[in-house]
Amino acid sequence: MTETKPDPSTRVALVAGASRGIGAATAVALAQRRIACVLAVRDPDAACGAASAVRKLGVACRVEACDVADYGSVERCVANTLQAWGRLDIVINNAGRIEPQALIAQTDPAEWVRAISVNLVGPYHVPALRSREGSDSRGRGREGRDGADHRGPPLVPRGAGQIRRGAFPRDERSARAADPQ
Repeated sequence: MTETKPDPSTRVALVAGASRGIGAATAVALAQRRIACVLAVRDPDAACGAASAVRKLGVACRVEACDVADYGSVERCVANTLQAWGRLDIVINNAGRIEPQALIAQTDPAEWVRAISVNLVGPYHVPALRSREGSDSRGRGREGRDGADHRGPPLVPRGAGQIRRGAFPRDERSARAADPQ
C-alpha cells in the first residue's frame, strides 16, 4: 500500500481495530475532519478497504500491524508511527473480539484467554503506552491545554463499577426502598 506523509500541522490519529466495522468507520470519520489515520490492525491486508476509503478523501493513511493484546506490538506500532510521521495526537482503541460464541463445553479455553487479552488487556495497553511517553508531539509535557497534569486515562473508565441512585431510572424506586435515607 502506498503511503503519503501528512503535513506537519495535520493531526494524527491511531485507530486500533480499524480493518472493518466501527473501527474503519471511525477512521473515515476522522479523515473527513482532515485527520491523518494510522490503522493499527492484526492483519494489514484486511485493512486495504478502510485505508483506500481514507485515502480517497485525500488524507494520509498508513497501516501498521498491531495486536493490542501484546504490549510489545503496541509499542512497535506507536514507535513506527512517531518515527514515520513525527506525531500522534489521538489514540482510539476499537479492537475487540467476540469469539468464542458457543456453549462453554464446546469452546477452547485458549480462545477465552485470547478474548480476555484483546478485550480487557488491550484497552490498557494502547492508552497506557501513549501516556508513558511523557510528552505529546509538540513537546508540551503531560499537561493539557488547561494546565492540569494528564498522565493518561484511568485504568477503569469513569463510572465503571459505580452505581449511583438514579443512574438506572427504572430501578430508582427499588433503590429508594432498599436504602431509605
